[in-house]
Amino acid sequence: MIGLLFAMVDDDNKDKVRFLYDNYHKYVLSVARKLLKKSGDKNYKLDSEDVVQNVYIKLTMYIKTVDFNSGTSKMTTYLYAVTKNEVNTFLKKEDREVATEMSGLIPDDDFFEALCLKERYEQTVEMIRTLDDEIKIPMILKYGFEKTAGEIAEIVGVTERQVYYLIEKGKKAIIEKMGKEGDTDD
Repeated sequence: MIGLLFAMVDDDNKDKVRFLYDNYHKYVLSVARKLLKKSGDKNYKLDSEDVVQNVYIKLTMYIKTVDFNSGTSKMTTYLYAVTKNEVNTFLKKEDREVATEMSGLIPDDDFFEALCLKERYEQTVEMIRTLDDEIKIPMILKYGFEKTAGEIAEIVGVTERQVYYLIEKGKKAIIEKMGKEGDTDD
């Protein structure tokens, strides 16, 4: 997760993201678990990971507004509030979604396709990192954190239509880069 968070910020803010992650990840996870368990979520241990991911996306997106000079007490209070909001958002979203269960065996074709995708993952992440922030952040949120266009629009502060446009622009740029790199491998 930290690698994708780093891809969302410039070099000047990577230390801040690392500081929040290294010093407060366990705290945020603990808060998320307690709040989800208290709400009656039977999968609170697994769901808390999703909530923590969302907390760190928000923190990274708004890293410039985080007061790092506030002290531990104020920082934990702030992180508690952010985590509680993300738990509430998560629970509302879960109420709206119908859980689907995967059944049956995984065909070999699907297995090999997944392996091929994994091989290209690292290369694709590097290509996304080279994109302009305007395109890079929606791409990371969509493909790295599986956010919807509505969620991305809310986080980034643009319309859903702009999110679709930026993601298409990013996909085209990556495909072009892949084509250029493929040409040099011969």
